[in-house]
Amino acid sequence: MADERVRIEIGFEGGQLLRTEVSPGDADRVERHLLSGEGGAVELEDGDGRLTIVVGHVRYLKRFSRESQIGFGGR
Repeated sequence: MADERVRIEIGFEGGQLLRTEVSPGDADRVERHLLSGEGGAVELEDGDGRLTIVVGHVRYLKRFSRESQIGFGGR
């Protein structure tokens, strides 16, 4: 699905948090980049534009499952 979005949270050194929604491909890419240990930067597209994340400053990445979204269900 082209409009599918994944909710992620990125924690940085110093305690700053970034919570956003990105495509599943972008979420996969940032996770692979972090796990590779190569450093550098990775770019993501969210609803507001392009984000550039400096991997060396990231302390954790949390990827939320669909079931954990808060809101009213259409059941």
